[in-house]
Amino acid sequence: MNKLIKFELKRNSLKTYHIAVVIITVVILSFLYLLAAIPQIDAADSDTEMFMSYDFIIGLGNIISMAIFSIMSSVMASKFIVDEYTGKKAILLFSYPVYRKKIFI
Repeated sequence: MNKLIKFELKRNSLKTYHIAVVIITVVILSFLYLLAAIPQIDAADSDTEMFMSYDFIIGLGNIISMAIFSIMSSVMASKFIVDEYTGKKAILLFSYPVYRKKIFI
């Protein structure tokens, strides 16, 4: 089964998605550092009090990263499903000597 998984990963090019993950991670980290620097830039403003706690910044970072990576995973899944059913790749997938339940899992 591991050989089949390696074969499928090699067949589907994931390089663009790895590059996208690196870019998204850098953008999210820079955005969070910008949010953490807001109280130091303008300390007199009373609205910056919520940016002074790490709980708010970590929570906001979690929400943003969950949203972005869930969208990315749904795009990847839809691309893989559409690519499988175009052509005869689905027939090849079901002709492997593996139980079909394992393939679906």
